[in-house]
Amino acid sequence: MFDLVRSRGWAWTYLEGGVAGRLPRAAEVLARQESAETATLHVSPVPGVLAVLQLLSAGEVGFDVDLRALRGQRGMDVVCAFLRAIGRRPR
Repeated sequence: MFDLVRSRGWAWTYLEGGVAGRLPRAAEVLARQESAETATLHVSPVPGVLAVLQLLSAGEVGFDVDLRALRGQRGMDVVCAFLRAIGRRPR
């Protein structure tokens, strides 16, 4: 996801324990201590559409989309394209 955000040029905010910081490499996030603060990545593929990824542990990621921004077909198309991009990203 981190590489996808970089390559697509999506707007993002990375928070660790509520403090904004640079966008780390995925390996850095996954190597954090279990007791580390929760890392959160806010991604906006287009203005007005927000996806929030909560990086809880190496094996657990929470994912939310701000449904308030999804007005009409355009919003749904953006979210579907975003999910498709994530799903097609090679591991």
